[in-house]
Order: sequence, then C-alpha cells, then structure tokens
Amino acid sequence: MNDKHLFLIGFMGTGKSATGTELARLTGRPYYDLDDLIAEDLGVPVPDYIRQHGEPAFRETEHRILGAWIEQTDQPSVLSCGGGAVLSADNRTLLQSHGVVVRLNASPDTVLARVSKEQGTRPLLESPGELRSRILELMREREAVYTGISDFSIETDSISPGQAAQMIIDSLKLTGQATV
Repeated sequence: MNDKHLFLIGFMGTGKSATGTELARLTGRPYYDLDDLIAEDLGVPVPDYIRQHGEPAFRETEHRILGAWIEQTDQPSVLSCGGGAVLSADNRTLLQSHGVVVRLNASPDTVLARVSKEQGTRPLLESPGELRSRILELMREREAVYTGISDFSIETDSISPGQAAQMIIDSLKLTGQATV
C-alpha cells in the first residue's frame, strides 16, 4: 500500500465497519471507526448523543474528531466513516486530501435487511414513516455526494466483508494507488 489513508464511505448498512476491519487485517494497517472515535471523545454512544443534541451538533463534533484524527495519525490507516460524514464539504476536503476514498454501496433492500436488525441504533431512521421509504429518501439525497467524492466504488450486496476488502486491494493495484 502507499502512504495514504484508506477511507471507507457509504450509506449505513453497506458494510463499512466489517469491511474496514478485514481491509486492515489484509493490509496490516491499523483500523479505526469514526463513530467509535466520536463516542470515545463524547463519553456516550453516538445514537444517544444525536437524540440528545441533534444531528447538527453531532456533525460539528464529527468534523472536529475527523480533523484531529487526520492530524494525529501518521501511520497510513483504514478509517470507516459514518454514512453522513461526507455531507460536510469540509469533511470531503479532508478525506480527499489525505487518502483514497472508497465507497461501499448496496441496494436499498440490502440496506433495509441489514439495518432492520439494528433497530434503535440508527437515529436518522427513527423518523415517522416506513423504514424503506426513509432509506430510499436518504440514499437519494446522498447519492451525488457519495459518487462525487469516491475514488471508486464496491458493491457489497452479495459479497462478504473479506471479499469486499480484497476487491478494494485489487482496485488500488489496478489504479496504481497501491504498491503491493
């Protein structure tokens, strides 16, 4: 691998955390999850913080933690970002200027199947209305941002996190962004 960080982005339920763990294992890089770093800093789980303080306050904290992590992390690492981390133009600039941005993507039905197992842990899906409709709405809102920032994309509907990680490594080699 080269000396850039590997940032995993994408909608919730696309496999960023599981794939990131596998990618770190396969590359020998340290692995971090941005939501875990935020929860550690705040001293409360991210869903609780969002419910108590709202999404705008969370996004400000998210930007602060991302910037601090980039500034303090010298060793090329793998970082899984929360699904909405790329909504901030400042975050997009940080990600693009400090690493390779890989989008993980899955169909709305796959996302629905994955996140419905985690009821209560996704505050942005707790608004009134049908869960599938809310997922479709958020996916549509974020599509252009995900597409615009990513260096390449991996479809995770029918592959394991290990397969997705290997596809990322293969894509990095193909694009000349890896030296392995």
